[in-house]
Amino acid sequence: MIHNLQHSLKGRRHLPAALLFFIFAGLAAAVSQAAQQPPETPLGAPAHATAAVAPAPYELRVELVRPGLQKVILAARLEKNGGLIHRPVSWRVRTYDPLTARAGRLVHESSQPRAEVALPAGDYQLDIRYGYRHVRQRVRLRSGQYLYMTFILDVGGLRALPVVAEMGPLRQVRAVQRLYALDGRGRGRLVATWSQPGRILRLAAGSYRIVSRYLPGNARTESRVTVKPGILSSLKITAQAGMVHIRPGDGPSRWILRDAARTWRHSGTGEASLVLAPGQYVLETGKEPGRRFTIGAGKRREIVLAGSQ
Repeated sequence: MIHNLQHSLKGRRHLPAALLFFIFAGLAAAVSQAAQQPPETPLGAPAHATAAVAPAPYELRVELVRPGLQKVILAARLEKNGGLIHRPVSWRVRTYDPLTARAGRLVHESSQPRAEVALPAGDYQLDIRYGYRHVRQRVRLRSGQYLYMTFILDVGGLRALPVVAEMGPLRQVRAVQRLYALDGRGRGRLVATWSQPGRILRLAAGSYRIVSRYLPGNARTESRVTVKPGILSSLKITAQAGMVHIRPGDGPSRWILRDAARTWRHSGTGEASLVLAPGQYVLETGKEPGRRFTIGAGKRREIVLAGSQ
């Protein structure tokens, strides 16, 4: 369905009222029919764009011009009542064949906040990307028309900061976040993966699950967040974990660290810091019997290896 559809006709030529009516009605029907066709698999989508692609609401204004001068003017808003987006937006326009329901050759590609594309009359497929939001829309451009289309993307921002209890952010290890959609067409699918602390993600409004894991280590934390259009949400992801620092004695030494239940292990040959879930662990080097120790949430521990191999 198309929502918030607004039409206005500004004729540069004087046309009979009946003809204006038929032009208006035919255009509305064509645009509505194109918008209701089922979405296809994204063309050239990056690895993180795994959610199904759908149309988005948009505002439409039509201006009559001399035949042969037709074009499409594209812009976007974060939300219905918000201002126009002034950051880069990815616009891709392809020819479209309604008979085969397939997109054809690429006729325009740009990343400006506003795109103005002169096109021959015909059917086209629009792909719009803003951050992790991907919209696909079909449109029919008739001879002698300017189509002004302003898409309502319903996008919000998310900034997640991973921290460890009583330690705060850690620079010695890397925290990897994975974001999964909890609603919409892409429910349950991976949306994004990142490890840069404080990075802002631009996302379609909705509910998400964040899985945060420290590497190296086995500390894992899950959080849920709701992204609202036009709003930047900040989330602190606190891992109930501790950190162990392994330091060689006389030089590089091979070592294996595992939990007492033997469900997780990590090996190395030198100095390392690991973020661990609370529990009991065993450190083996081959030079000495396995060294057992316990780590608690918010605790630090340093282990010096006996010697080198």
